[in-house]
Amino acid sequence: MSMDRYNEGIEAAQALIRGSSKHLKDDFLEGFIETLSREHRTNQQLTYETMFRCILEAAERHSEKCYDARNEWSLFICHKVMTHLNEMEDNLFPFPYI
Repeated sequence: MSMDRYNEGIEAAQALIRGSSKHLKDDFLEGFIETLSREHRTNQQLTYETMFRCILEAAERHSEKCYDARNEWSLFICHKVMTHLNEMEDNLFPFPYI
């Protein structure tokens, strides 16, 4: 694993999280979602795979009981989503690219 790329990932996640948490009650999310839905299809695929990997990580943290009252519900939902998806499909990752 490249530590430079790993650290870039940390910085990008922090920027997204800190940026979005300030704007959750306004048009930020609507603009984010609309822009993503109009983005190049390959970029959408890469972004959605990242999101699903986040959901998978959250589901694992729920199973390990690594939560408190602030994030229990979101981890519970991620656990339910992954449980359902795993029942439907054995190989979720990596997402296919054309």
